Amino acid sequence: MSPKRDEMMKRQQVLADFGELAIRSNDLDEILTEACRLVGGALGSGRAKILEIQKGRQELLVRAGVGWQPGIVGHERLSMDEASSEAYSIRVAEPVITQDVAEETRFHVPAFMREAGVMSLVNVPIFVPGQRPYGVLQVDDTKPRAFGNDEIQFLRTYATILGPVIDRLHLVEERRAEREQMFLSLSQAEGGLSAPSGDLRRHRDVEMELLKIISLLRTTFDNSVQVIQRFKAVRNEADEVVDFEWVLTNKRWNERWGTMTGKRLLTENPGVVSTGIWDKFLQVIATGEPVLHEQFYAHEQFDGWFLQGIAKADDGILLSTLEITEHKRIQEALRESEAHYEMLFNSIDQGFCVIEMIFDERGKPFDYRFLEANASFERQTGLKDVIGKRVSELQPDLEQHWFDIYGQIALSGEPQRFEERADTMGHWYSVYAFRVGEPHKRRVAVLFDDIRERKQAEDALRESEERLRSAVAVGRLGLWDWEIPTGKVHWSDEHFRMQGYTVGEVTPSYEAWIVRVHPDDRERVEASLRNAMETKEEYVDEFRSLHPDGSVRWLNGRGRFFYDAKGRPRRMIGAMIDTTDRRMWEDRQEVLVKELQHRTRNLMGVVRSIADMTAYKSQDLSDFSTRFRDRLNALARVQGLLSRLGAFDRVTFNELISTEINAMDGGSGRVSLKGPSNVRLRSSMVQTLSLALHELAINAVKYGALSQETGRLTVSWSLEHPAGDDRPWLVIDWRESGVILPEGAYHHGEGQGRDLIENALPYQLQARTSYVFLPDGVHCRISLPISKAKRDGGPA
Repeated sequence: MSPKRDEMMKRQQVLADFGELAIRSNDLDEILTEACRLVGGALGSGRAKILEIQKGRQELLVRAGVGWQPGIVGHERLSMDEASSEAYSIRVAEPVITQDVAEETRFHVPAFMREAGVMSLVNVPIFVPGQRPYGVLQVDDTKPRAFGNDEIQFLRTYATILGPVIDRLHLVEERRAEREQMFLSLSQAEGGLSAPSGDLRRHRDVEMELLKIISLLRTTFDNSVQVIQRFKAVRNEADEVVDFEWVLTNKRWNERWGTMTGKRLLTENPGVVSTGIWDKFLQVIATGEPVLHEQFYAHEQFDGWFLQGIAKADDGILLSTLEITEHKRIQEALRESEAHYEMLFNSIDQGFCVIEMIFDERGKPFDYRFLEANASFERQTGLKDVIGKRVSELQPDLEQHWFDIYGQIALSGEPQRFEERADTMGHWYSVYAFRVGEPHKRRVAVLFDDIRERKQAEDALRESEERLRSAVAVGRLGLWDWEIPTGKVHWSDEHFRMQGYTVGEVTPSYEAWIVRVHPDDRERVEASLRNAMETKEEYVDEFRSLHPDGSVRWLNGRGRFFYDAKGRPRRMIGAMIDTTDRRMWEDRQEVLVKELQHRTRNLMGVVRSIADMTAYKSQDLSDFSTRFRDRLNALARVQGLLSRLGAFDRVTFNELISTEINAMDGGSGRVSLKGPSNVRLRSSMVQTLSLALHELAINAVKYGALSQETGRLTVSWSLEHPAGDDRPWLVIDWRESGVILPEGAYHHGEGQGRDLIENALPYQLQARTSYVFLPDGVHCRISLPISKAKRDGGPA
């Protein structure tokens, strides 16, 4: 026999034992105490009590109980105004369970129960006929306990039987009081009779017995939902049981099948007796042990499943029969449902669990206990053997937000779908959670998926997109994504700016793009775009974008079309870069190349001229070599200045004269330079002018002011504007002083330098020059037209 069947038999026996006690005793306290003992033993706690509502309905008295210290039963009282589970059970007329007193936040638990070590309890209300509340049957346990549905149903049945028994004994008490009052009145009327006579007392006792039997029959037989029959064993001469005779049947039996009293099973109704029930009858007669038996009857009168309790009664059988056909059908459907549920429960990839939320005394959720978990739960969380355990035992550092979310669901009943990270487990979860069961049980079902890999992929994608955005921003790329069938276009921020829009100023579209293409380039650009679409080649083009302020920017675009299965263009993705600066540098480079070619030709001519003139004036090859090298060095210095210039830069006169003087080793300390610093020279005049200044400086070093310690050189320059000429003129005054020539010495002033000043400068630069020898040194004056613009942009 299965454990569950054993428990059912045990509880059936408890009901039978209590029935016998109810028949035998008229003592309410004895019956209530025995009721507590039987039910405490049946549920394995050894501790139970019955609380009775006192007159005025203000409090409950512990009327009877077992397993309690002296001073509790008959003395301890509970106020019905307090938020107690006992009072609540009576109000709602339903059992109320506390699985763990330490976690109970709904009700106040009396101090005497906490002191006695009560950890769990169940209350079942007791009602007497007429649905009048009597009190509560309470079973307590010293450990946390989840009372099962079978246990609750057993207690309900027990409380249902208790009600009529209590009502009967109250009735007995009332009748006894009435009789005693009547006897007292008779005694007083007959001359002081102080007590009922023996006959009257016997009459009273017989009447009480009769009332007891009538009440018992009413409560146990006629009000029972079961068919109850009593049989007497029929024996042969060998004292063997050969048949059973109906002695008693209840109202339920008579309503369905009619009275069978006085009939025998085998001789008069052989068609309704199965081999199974006959064998069980004989077994109970032989052993005296009760039997709980399920039987399917397929007879005309008995068609269905029945649960039968068979117990020995004197020399016969007491048979209790309950039809369970619907129960069996529901049970079978439940088994199938549970099988389907179990299969689904353990086959789904998602993790699933049912938890019971735990709140502190302030109503804040701080923990939960696992009640169920499927096979995927361990795979999704890494937690093992969780049933019955608290999450704080398994994950002590679990974040508070999990408790807050599940606590809110348990209290409100509103389901939630969310994604959260469990840092203690290193996982991300997608969760759907909803409340299950009665609200006061605070239970939540959780269906979840580990989405750690998805989150990692999302993070990687986010980082990749961020890198792409950074690259686009740093590279200043104008991106576009064109959905051709709908015309919808996406632009990057830089794309807006490249075409002269502020970001978000317009809705991106083909029209908004093409309208900003320079009118001179627009036809060519559209033709290039159509050609790329038709030929399925890459689109590459460079064009100008005309901005609203009139500025023009050069843009280089590259893109590719994407097509559907039928070859129709569906999408185009591309990028643009601003090439305006590149275009400017290319134009500048072209100018520079042309300028370089021009300067090179001029330079070659200058070198030839220097060589020719130096050779003509030189005395020998050594003299030629020295002079030619000095002049090439001067020319090189000038080229150094020119090479550092931009396309629109110019050499200033102060740079030119300073460079030449600084090249005169040892003589620059006796030189004074005076004049404006921003006089710009045309590049074409720099080489010739620098050679003239070089010749003056060489002569000063060899023969003039820079050749003697007493000599001084002053070079001053200024800008003048001659009448009738809109060009500024640079006037250079070269004056040497302190030169002492020996008597009869020859001035070296008829050479190449003087020829260059007096002949080449006027010819090449339109200069006006004078070159004279004064007693203490050379005085040279050069005036020549220069560029109109100064370095700072002012007039020259």
